[in-house]
Amino acid sequence: MAYKQNPGRSPLLKTGNGIPSALRQDHGGKIELTERYTKGLKTYKENREKNNTPDGMKVDAASGFSTPNLPMHKVVKSGNYVREVDSKGNVVKEEKMDSRGNEKFYKSVENRNADVTKRQTANSNLYNAFGGGTSPDKLSESQKKSLVSTSKAIRTR
Repeated sequence: MAYKQNPGRSPLLKTGNGIPSALRQDHGGKIELTERYTKGLKTYKENREKNNTPDGMKVDAASGFSTPNLPMHKVVKSGNYVREVDSKGNVVKEEKMDSRGNEKFYKSVENRNADVTKRQTANSNLYNAFGGGTSPDKLSESQKKSLVSTSKAIRTR
């Protein structure tokens, strides 16, 4: 063989694997709040006075702290059918039972629940960072990432 193909990059170069956390740009550091944050904070306060809460969250009236309200779907067997049922008991989808146990059906319900959990937990974290009146120095790393990703803050050194 005269030609040996060689990839141009070493493995795992883009992931940051092996780079000390002190040299990475995504960890630590301070954030500076932007104009979008102050506008949103004003809207948050107005909505809180009107007692409006975002969908998918339970907001404690006294503290303003939110927790995700997760409407989980579950699979119920009924006769020759398997049904996806929402938290209110309504049938969302149904399929006839097959010999393999409807693996794809169960997996799709499980994936949907995982996706909803991830999104609503992230929204709740952002809501707490955004409206909870927490100073930027006391925010957790996930809250800082949420604010930066929504352009409500920028990273500073």
